[in-house]
Amino acid sequence: MFPLFETILLQNSKLHNPEFHLERISSSRKKLWNKKDTADIQKIFSEFDPKLVENYQSEKKYKFKLSYDEKNAEYSVQLYKTRKINRLIALNADEIEYSLKYTNRLFFENLLFNNDISINTELIIIQKGFATDATYANLVFELDGEFFTPTNYILPGTKRAKYLKEKVITEREIRAGEINNFEKIHLINAMLNLGEITINSPFNIPK
Repeated sequence: MFPLFETILLQNSKLHNPEFHLERISSSRKKLWNKKDTADIQKIFSEFDPKLVENYQSEKKYKFKLSYDEKNAEYSVQLYKTRKINRLIALNADEIEYSLKYTNRLFFENLLFNNDISINTELIIIQKGFATDATYANLVFELDGEFFTPTNYILPGTKRAKYLKEKVITEREIRAGEINNFEKIHLINAMLNLGEITINSPFNIPK
């Protein structure tokens, strides 16, 4: 099993935001193996032709999963189904460390299982009193038409990086006790744009 992976949106005959994924792959290889080269990954991207498969040319979302180590990589493609989320629960989990996108995500699964979290519920992970991420997405908090993402993240996602670069969202520290002050909370990741999964207040997060 490859230790790291990237999930890339495949839709309308194209892989979306590959430059942000390449940047994270380069950074991850540098941290783990002191290697930044991504020529092998770029070769996979350039040789992959979604136009050869009729379904990939549609509005349907496909998950292009790229698994890799310091010198090898492989990919798989599967249809993506958006999970319906209608409730958020804040949970303290200072012990979680996931600064790289590791294939082993058992601790996230255990966090959901051990706290009896239902399929339509997602967590706001609290660390040292601050909101960070959900288990599979970055968070964006909306207030008066402005969009904020926590400075205290667990994993900086590629969609988060894109929105920050485009100045769609801005960073700010969000304390657990401030969560109820916001109007909406959005989940974003490589497969989810801003507004695709939105939970409206009241959130009823204990202070």
